Amino acid sequence: MKSSNPIPPNHLKVLGKIVVGISTLERHVIFTIKLCSSIQTHGELACLVGSESLDVLTKKLDKLVKFMLRDELDMLAEFTKIRTLLTDINDARNRYIHSWWKQTPSKLVHRRKFLRSVKIGDRLEDYELVSMEALNKLVGDIGNATNLLLDFLDQHLEAIKKAILRRKSEPDIHYVDFYSIPGIEETFPK
Repeated sequence: MKSSNPIPPNHLKVLGKIVVGISTLERHVIFTIKLCSSIQTHGELACLVGSESLDVLTKKLDKLVKFMLRDELDMLAEFTKIRTLLTDINDARNRYIHSWWKQTPSKLVHRRKFLRSVKIGDRLEDYELVSMEALNKLVGDIGNATNLLLDFLDQHLEAIKKAILRRKSEPDIHYVDFYSIPGIEETFPK
């Protein structure tokens, strides 16, 4: 059986730019997680985020930023826009990268992907014609998201550092001495 390339080289080239762009964006998200969490070593960072997808990294960063900057409402609003963009980009990336591709005899390029969950009566797959413009737009969106994230860090680095110091000096409000609960020692002797 002979295999041939199912789509034109220019589409393949732009898909490659998407993959590399996402990899670069993931690196910057990981750097931001490191910065906001005050992780000190490469090993700590690897344990926390090693080989996670952009989706998981975005969720971790979102939780971390919401915790660290919870008193900075303007910065949180700005970051929320970035997080939304990261999520949209990841969804588009998954739609394109995890699809089967084919060029029709009339030279139209389309992608097809089985849907993760299917209910009775639903369609089984996602299908769309894909233009070079749509792929190039995603490449541009990836670059834009990367720049927005880096600009956010540049603009708010001092506030992030102050928030880290403030959070480190706060007592852990979730810690309760088990035996300080009235009557607990009768039930659970030391």
